[in-house]
Amino acid sequence: MKANKLARLLLILMLNSGCDQKSPRANLSQTNASKPLDRTNADSGHSFSWEDFRETTRLTNQNGFIVGESIDETKAKAEKGDAVAQLTLGLFHFTGNGVPQNSAEAAKWIRKGVEQNADVARSTLALSYLILGIHYFYGMGVSADFAEGEKWFRKGAELENAIAQMFLGDCYFNGRGLPHDTGEAANWYSKAAAQGLAESQFRLGRCWENGEGRPKDFGEATKWYQKAADQGHMEAQGALAALLYDGGAVDPIV
Repeated sequence: MKANKLARLLLILMLNSGCDQKSPRANLSQTNASKPLDRTNADSGHSFSWEDFRETTRLTNQNGFIVGESIDETKAKAEKGDAVAQLTLGLFHFTGNGVPQNSAEAAKWIRKGVEQNADVARSTLALSYLILGIHYFYGMGVSADFAEGEKWFRKGAELENAIAQMFLGDCYFNGRGLPHDTGEAANWYSKAAAQGLAESQFRLGRCWENGEGRPKDFGEATKWYQKAADQGHMEAQGALAALLYDGGAVDPIV
């Protein structure tokens, strides 16, 4: 099995979720941020709709990407300790690609792979950390654990995965798995926003507008709302319109 094939599978996952971090169209849930959450930890503070990940799974399966081995061959290698096979098997269970979608199996095998330092691309490893953090933070197939979720988000964030950076910012902002710290939250939102992640640009704009982790500055708020709005982020468009119309603040991040 070639590690670059696994990287291609993850690239498909990133592109279908609108998170190609090198692309100017990079965004997260730009039209679905206000939809009800579909997860166990409904009070975690994130405003991210899991319908987006379901759509990612559907599109990934439509692509029909095949690593090059049968599921049985991949599983056999994983059970013998092959780290890349473990990571691959976990991702297949995460997306439901060739096997039933199973969060518990996804978390188990992805964790085995990353803990063995699977020889994959940096971006692949970062996205794997992100997915593992999602499982723990939201209690998907494992017991919900904010601190454990934060740990994996941080690993992905340090490898410059923009979504992981934003989720780590949310951990700080909402005091989930970490002490409440709006300054650190804004720092991580800024890193993700600089990579073009529309949802994080929106969050950063709110920080500037409401004086949360940043000095209150409507000019900065307008700049970041505009960047997100230009990508079609509906909440940013509304916030920008309100700010430009009468300078009124929008609601705090929830």
